[in-house]
Amino acid sequence: MDGQTYGVRTSAMDEKCQAFESLVIYSSRFYFHEGVREACAMLIPMLLACGKQSNTLTNQMVSAVFTQLITCISTEHDATFFAS
Repeated sequence: MDGQTYGVRTSAMDEKCQAFESLVIYSSRFYFHEGVREACAMLIPMLLACGKQSNTLTNQMVSAVFTQLITCISTEHDATFFAS
């Protein structure tokens, strides 16, 4: 496609986007169940890998992710969470 980018919107993709937006909103207000916290932590490297593979990952995105991770690590109350 000669370097052009095409976007496809489907209702399934819109639903997934809405689910992620809901997680962001709820994460700022509530304490998550341990399983949800672990799933979110495991998702971060996968999302970074997807961004790298699709050539959409920018240095600014990586910086923002690591800044948030450092903040979360410094405020984490459950040290055993890091072992999982």
